Amino acid sequence: MLRCPSWYVKEATERADAAATAANTAAADAEAAAESADQKREEAVPAAEAKDKAQAAKEAAHAACEDAKTHAGAARESLELSQKALAKAERVAAGEMEEEEEEAKEEEEPEPEPYVAVAEELRKDAATVLHSIWVALEQAHVGGLKTEFYSLRTERSTTLEHYLVPAAAAAAAAPLEVEVETTNAAEAEAEAKASEEHFVAAEKASLFLMRCDGVSCSRETVKENDKAVSFAHATTQQIYLMWKDRPRNVLVLKRFGLELVPPTLEMVQHLSEELGLTVWLEPQVHARVSAMAGYSHVHLCESADERDLIDFVVTIGGDGLILHASKMYPGGCPPILCFAGGSLGFLTTHKLDEASEATRALVEAVDTNGYNIEASARGGASRAAITAPKNPDVPQGAIPITLRMRLMCTVVRSPDNGIAATEEYQVLNEVVIDRGPAASLTMLECYIDGVLVTKVQADGVLISTPTGSTAYNASAGGSMVHPNVPCILFTPICPHSLSFRPVVLPDSAEIELRVPSYSRNNACVSFDGSNEQVALERGDMIRIQMSEHPMLTVNRSEATSDWFASLARCLNWNERMEQKPSPLHQQMDGEVW
Repeated sequence: MLRCPSWYVKEATERADAAATAANTAAADAEAAAESADQKREEAVPAAEAKDKAQAAKEAAHAACEDAKTHAGAARESLELSQKALAKAERVAAGEMEEEEEEAKEEEEPEPEPYVAVAEELRKDAATVLHSIWVALEQAHVGGLKTEFYSLRTERSTTLEHYLVPAAAAAAAAPLEVEVETTNAAEAEAEAKASEEHFVAAEKASLFLMRCDGVSCSRETVKENDKAVSFAHATTQQIYLMWKDRPRNVLVLKRFGLELVPPTLEMVQHLSEELGLTVWLEPQVHARVSAMAGYSHVHLCESADERDLIDFVVTIGGDGLILHASKMYPGGCPPILCFAGGSLGFLTTHKLDEASEATRALVEAVDTNGYNIEASARGGASRAAITAPKNPDVPQGAIPITLRMRLMCTVVRSPDNGIAATEEYQVLNEVVIDRGPAASLTMLECYIDGVLVTKVQADGVLISTPTGSTAYNASAGGSMVHPNVPCILFTPICPHSLSFRPVVLPDSAEIELRVPSYSRNNACVSFDGSNEQVALERGDMIRIQMSEHPMLTVNRSEATSDWFASLARCLNWNERMEQKPSPLHQQMDGEVW
């Protein structure tokens, strides 16, 4: 077949292009090879060093294996001697040999030596050396030595498993020393079992503690020596207050009535003129006081923004005024200095005649020495209102206070009732769920942490704080609890059951009280004895839990002594005539009549 000359020209051109492409590719490969050669040349030095290290480790492993073989042979001989001794002991026990023959043979045969433990230690050393070889090979990337390593590891495994493992297992099964006259097989087995039990009991497992809310356990610790759980400190301690800078704004609250006007005016004058504070008053009191001569400088505290400026609150009245202050500050509450001016005054521990000293001590409790709060001590306070605490670790002038737990109450409406919104209330004393105006018992389903624990059939139920435990809760038969105890009190009101007793729950408990759909009537809720009640219809519920915002009250001395003093002063706690001495102990003229 004849082809056109142009075809040959085209064919030659394509081949020339292909040759040029191949030449370019070869040039690129040559450059890459040159770069690779340079890189390998740079890595050759550390690779050679790693190879030398691996070779040295390999030789050390070979030496360790040889030592292991030597001691394994000795262990095997020791095992054989032990087996012979055990066989002789069995024959002696069966009466097949005389005691003279046994004593003569024992003189000829030496006692076995315990090589098993030594062999086990050498096996561990060999395993450690071989592991170091593997690490060195991985770093050096040397393929040839890897092959030798695999063969060495196979040899190591064969050697150790062939000699050491059976020897150790057999030595554990057969005792090395046999007392022919006093020990038989049953006694040896019992001693081995007792030794094994003792060894297991000696190894105590380690543990750690955690909380379900993700907060670290700082009070609960685990000791390292005996793995025992212990308390690092008590749950609560006496708390002290100090200012980082001097307070500037104070809110003065007074109880209704004309009898407290003079002490209120004296308090306003003392705070503003002598202590240099800005005094704020509520609208009703401000309207009267600001119109008097010399008191025009007082400020009106009416809005939430103005209440947020207050550094501390002074109350002149009773416990109801403190509940009023708690309602004014549903969130963070400033410290409250309470002076007795009401009818009972369980919480008002300060007296009006010591108002000047108490307020000055609170205002001047400023930290001027850069006190380290992390090193704050745990200790008692003095018994006087204005003197320093006895504990030397507490700064001079620190004020003892009580952090009074409050409750957050959320009313959740049933969708069937057409009200989707929720209502929130802060409670200092208690929340009461009762039958309201209905004549029959109320029915409430009680859930604690999401679990139905009981159904309340009573006039109602009280959920109170430790502060409120001495109020309505005490009247209903509940326990009186120290205000520093972190708990929530659950007390039924006239339950139709002889076994429904009050209980004390941890402060972490979340309580839900629900009016079931089959209840005969609705329920009513009141907060801190307020006249304002909230109706709970069928299907509604109220959720109660600890509030994150406590109420700070200034102590006269310290929490425990103030609390017991209030129990004796207000409730006549444990008041009784003292028992007279026994007549048998009365003497006259040295004789008993």
